[in-house]
Amino acid sequence: MKTLAVLFSLSILLYSALPASAAWPEYGVNLSPNAGGIDRPGIASDGAGGCYAAWADDRNGDYDIFVQRIDGDGNPLWGTGGIAVCVQPLTQATVSVVPDDAGGAYIVWLDDRSGNTDIYAQRVQSDGSMAWQANGMPVCTVVNSQDQLAVATEGAFVLIGWRDSRSIGTSGYDIYAQRLNGSGNPMWASNGVAVCTNAGNQARPEILSDGLAGAVLAWEDWRAGDADVYAHHVNFFGTPDWTSQGVAVASGALDQTEPRLVSDGQGVAVVAWITNTGSNEQVRASRLGPTGLAIWTRTIVNTAVAANLFEVASDGSGGIIMAWVDFRTGSDFDTYAQRVTHAGALLWGEDGVVVSAAPGGQYPASVNGDGEGGAIVTFYEESLGWHVYAQRFDGQGIEQWPSDGVPVVTGPGTSDDVASATASDGAVLIGYESFTGTFMSRVQRIEPRYGYWGKPEPSIVAVDDNPGDQGGQVAVGWGASDRDNLSQQAITHYSLWRATDTLPGSVAAQTTVGKDARSVTLEDIGPDFASAAVREGTINGVEYLWEFVTTQQAIYASGYSDLVATRQDSIGGDPAQHYFQVVAHTANSQIFFPSAPDSGHSVDNLAPAAPLGLAAMRSGGPNVDLDWSPSGMAEADFKEFWVYRGTTSGFPTDPAHFLTSTPDTMSTDTSADTGGMWYYKVLAVDIHDNPSDESNEAFVSPVTGIGDRAPSLTALTVQNYPNPFSGATEIRIGLPAASPVTIAVYDVAGRRVASSDLGVMSAGHQALTFDGRDASGRALPSGVYFYRVTAGAETATRKIVIRR
Repeated sequence: MKTLAVLFSLSILLYSALPASAAWPEYGVNLSPNAGGIDRPGIASDGAGGCYAAWADDRNGDYDIFVQRIDGDGNPLWGTGGIAVCVQPLTQATVSVVPDDAGGAYIVWLDDRSGNTDIYAQRVQSDGSMAWQANGMPVCTVVNSQDQLAVATEGAFVLIGWRDSRSIGTSGYDIYAQRLNGSGNPMWASNGVAVCTNAGNQARPEILSDGLAGAVLAWEDWRAGDADVYAHHVNFFGTPDWTSQGVAVASGALDQTEPRLVSDGQGVAVVAWITNTGSNEQVRASRLGPTGLAIWTRTIVNTAVAANLFEVASDGSGGIIMAWVDFRTGSDFDTYAQRVTHAGALLWGEDGVVVSAAPGGQYPASVNGDGEGGAIVTFYEESLGWHVYAQRFDGQGIEQWPSDGVPVVTGPGTSDDVASATASDGAVLIGYESFTGTFMSRVQRIEPRYGYWGKPEPSIVAVDDNPGDQGGQVAVGWGASDRDNLSQQAITHYSLWRATDTLPGSVAAQTTVGKDARSVTLEDIGPDFASAAVREGTINGVEYLWEFVTTQQAIYASGYSDLVATRQDSIGGDPAQHYFQVVAHTANSQIFFPSAPDSGHSVDNLAPAAPLGLAAMRSGGPNVDLDWSPSGMAEADFKEFWVYRGTTSGFPTDPAHFLTSTPDTMSTDTSADTGGMWYYKVLAVDIHDNPSDESNEAFVSPVTGIGDRAPSLTALTVQNYPNPFSGATEIRIGLPAASPVTIAVYDVAGRRVASSDLGVMSAGHQALTFDGRDASGRALPSGVYFYRVTAGAETATRKIVIRR
């Protein structure tokens, strides 16, 4: 990628060549065909634009665990109903899913196979195989029950916290934790390390990684009679190393409940919780230091009204973004949100920002950071029968989608039990349980730009070399937007772009695009746009110029393709990789959907014509003169000839026999020992090092010094070089026997413009020069002509091009 050039494109539709794409359905991908009972799904990103979803259903009579992988285009990859993770007797349910460090996922669940509730785990790999023993590895199987799972991941480790009743008769419910390595082996005490076994009950554990293969936990603690919030740290060795039985994060005469835990980016945590003040409920938060002591504590909801049912996520900068149910209007309950910085400051006003205040009630389901300091808040909407909606805020708390949010699902029935994960492309993948007479678990995708469900972005599926050409072109194929179909008809056209130079300055300052190119934005690209144009864009954080290639009308097809020029071909160690992007446009010029970039390169697939008439003759001492026809030189990408020498007939044209290279049609071998028998071959080579077929084999004798100056001729041969030409071209004639020879030149209308009677010419190869003039000596104008050579009873006609 060096300079911009004017592009051409041949628009072609190759639907059958593109892989089928199962667009995201309007109400999400159904995880299980089972019409009976089903448990809420757990969701984790697969790192490739899609997700893993695991759930429990009773298709086998009791509840078992299943998993499905869904790609970024909404295709379930592991068949109808997914793959069984655990099918043991009795109930397995309450599934949590987190990604591993190898494109797979950890699945953790509660398991009644032994008659009481235990904890099991499995690692599913990206191909759907299970990495650990069948039906899962035991995490904790001690007496009595374990429940209220909390699961986090750190690279190759999975961290699990839970409420444990093994000591229910003495200390009540306790908090335990375990770390499993990538092989499923416990790294801490068998059946978990005791995090808190203080008198009174502990419940609702939260867990996150400290970045050093340890864990931070927080929980509700009833040791003082009322509910308080405590936290503890378990180090790499499985040792709790803060104050014995945990540090009090929030305590008082009234209840402190529902702790939430988010990493502060420095190995510790921000803890948020609900405080009962006696007159209302408020949300508060503390950032903990390395010993568990609070660096700051503050009230997040500052409106002196009731606030509960809240969710929280990291803002990506050590702070948090929180959403909660708020009763400040008095008539119903609404959802609000707030961003709190790493230092504890409120960024979105003292009272937060409204997520939805539509008629009826709303309460939050999940919060996902958007990677840019903002978040996507998913919430339940009562007014339409409890359906799932979402809203995105930027880092300043400004709504990015329509007021009161966009629908994730508004189909018949109700929706509940949301679980969500952020995909690698910034989309949010939302799992939910729906009820329409029967329960079903589904997954839907919400793209981050405008909040459209499904995948309105096109997907580039191929950037392939166009075979059988001289290079300079690739076929770019893409799958259609989910909104480009007969039922949606939202996409009007696509635009295709090719990345060029990295951007050293503003687009307006670029001069390499040519005088007619102009700087544009995607809003400028209508269905009939056809100007030379460039825009700014990025690939993996590097600023690039994108140059406009073409547009294609949307015709509700499943896929499209275009043949696109490249700026250079793959050669030697340089693959000359080119990046492309496809954008789906709507009737609203402000709404468009760029694909992820993809790349490919073009290859010159055609070799030059083989040289003809190779002849060899000694010219004194060790010198052998070689001469051959210029076949291949007339091709635009011709580079040179490669000469090979061997000591036996039929030798291979490999590096061991390489003699020399030359751009001419003759060469001299100066090292041919007069006592040896020497054989020669020549190849024509183009600029991409594509070799032609071998020439004929010529040789010289050690005795007579006379070689076969030319291969035997059995028919008339004619060719000329150069072609095209401006001054003169040499016409070479091969005669199998002495013959009278005439030559005539004709224009494209068939008029003879020059001719010559050459008389009787000897057998073998002869040459004459045509100077491009007519019978009167005037220079012929540029154009296409034909010359006809007649030798005895044979004739041959060839095309020549004069280019003045």
